[in-house]
Amino acid sequence: GNIAISQLNPGTLLPAVGVELPKPASSNVLKSLTGGFDLAGTDNSLQLSKINLKLDDSSLQGEAGISSFKNMASRFALTIDSINLDHYMPAPQAAQSKEKTNTPNTSSEALLLPVAALRELNTNGRLRIGKLMASGHQIDNFDASVVSANGFINLKNLTGNLYGGSLVATASIDARSNTPQISFNNRVSNIQASPLLTALADVDYLDGKMNLQVNGTAFGNTLTAIKNTLSGEADFKVTDGILKNTNIEQLVCKSIARIRDRQYVVTEQQPDTHFKEFNGHMNIVKGVMNTDRLLVALNNMQVTGTGIINLPQDSLDFGIRAKIMGDL
Repeated sequence: GNIAISQLNPGTLLPAVGVELPKPASSNVLKSLTGGFDLAGTDNSLQLSKINLKLDDSSLQGEAGISSFKNMASRFALTIDSINLDHYMPAPQAAQSKEKTNTPNTSSEALLLPVAALRELNTNGRLRIGKLMASGHQIDNFDASVVSANGFINLKNLTGNLYGGSLVATASIDARSNTPQISFNNRVSNIQASPLLTALADVDYLDGKMNLQVNGTAFGNTLTAIKNTLSGEADFKVTDGILKNTNIEQLVCKSIARIRDRQYVVTEQQPDTHFKEFNGHMNIVKGVMNTDRLLVALNNMQVTGTGIINLPQDSLDFGIRAKIMGDL
């Protein structure tokens, strides 16, 4: 048969049929659903085809279904023109209230993955989104394919464009044992460093085109366990960049003048450091990130360094060396 929806209000309908939803971050969502789809099924399967729905300002097309009720094997191929997931997330007040209500009085860490639910997940699908907003990040041309069965979830491919560059990622979660294993391999190319770092960590001291390749594995289902078991490696490079609010060359000249008991006069104040390239490589073993190569290439100086970032201990220990060149 065919299901046609002239218009309904999901925010009113769902509570009426027993589905309680937290208050969303935006008051303008879950207001309107229109469209329709074709329906076909047997006593063991259900298929929705010619899906053409519009939820608020987002349009959804494609097909989805359950090929077997016995093992709840689902398949889908869906396309969304644009959606802002942040608008549909629980409002901050609701999220805090729910956390206080549901958090037991225990010192144990919260579990990150619903292992039991992941073991029941049996799906094969692809999702494409023209414009996706999530956690403050905008990703264009989002395309992800996932396969999961018997507790093994494989993100076969995830691609997208963000901050002027591109993202390619694969990942997997092995939840077949009580200690999940997480593996990932991510690559970003020609990303604008400043807006990315600002969105991720509210840090705005570096700008330029960034390339990053990181892969690794971790075991466990808590943040502490993942920190203690994270292993892999990372390569990064920033070209034609700026280190904001710090001028390394003037800092070195001022220090040398002080050592020689001479006065240092700045002929032209330059608050930032412009560099040709900033790159490095890290080996990660059990949460300890060993940087065996760090290089900042300036016009009149070369800065190198090595050091360790210890995630389990939240500590950093770096040695930096500067080599003056040219007529500085």
